[in-house]
Amino acid sequence: PVEAINKNTSFVIVNEEACRVLQFKDPSEATGKTIWVNDSASFIISGVVKDFHFSSFVRPIQPLLLVNKPDQFNILNLKVGKAASPKIIASLEATWKTLYPHQPFEAQWFDKQLHDQHIHQDDLVFIGMLTGMALMIACLGLLGMVIYTTKNRSKEVSIRRVMGAGIGQVMIEISKEFIILLLVSVCLGLPLGIFAGSQFLQQYAYRIPISFGMMATSAAAILFIGGITIGWQVYRTALTNPAKSLRME
Repeated sequence: PVEAINKNTSFVIVNEEACRVLQFKDPSEATGKTIWVNDSASFIISGVVKDFHFSSFVRPIQPLLLVNKPDQFNILNLKVGKAASPKIIASLEATWKTLYPHQPFEAQWFDKQLHDQHIHQDDLVFIGMLTGMALMIACLGLLGMVIYTTKNRSKEVSIRRVMGAGIGQVMIEISKEFIILLLVSVCLGLPLGIFAGSQFLQQYAYRIPISFGMMATSAAAILFIGGITIGWQVYRTALTNPAKSLRME
């Protein structure tokens, strides 16, 4: 459907998407043509503007009709050069107070408005909390498995140390099975993550692709966190005095 601001004005400006919907070959062909909206109001196209986002980025750019009606203007948009940016707000406020002393002055940078509209800070915080909780629970579970395994293999570790094995050799021997489990989990989780992420992004008209680099970074982060969790406990076990451990056994 074509969006219109006012249906009582004869002349309108349309965007390029409206031209495509109205089946004009190019903007020059559309200029001067009469169009009907909802079979109840006619408009003469006086010009065509390039497509721009006037609503949420979740949806693609829609056809648009712009009507000039000054009595409904309530927002003034100004394009400001970079050199004038730091002092333009104060200058505009001073002029506003001169013209309308009893009305409050409100101003906002358009890029900040777009950022606030699409950043969804609350959603990001919520997703971050869920991600942190999931990682914490996974690390605690992994740490519990490592503690249980190292405790059961403490005698083996002590014998290896007595026989001349170094701390690094002991750590590799105990850690390798957990590293294999981490690699298996990454191989299983990445396809599921790619599928779930692709399905989630389908609701957005404009979306980024899920690249290999993104998945590789996620896998590296998981392996790094898991490696630290495993290595910390295994290193403590490898440092245990073999004589004390064997005496207890």
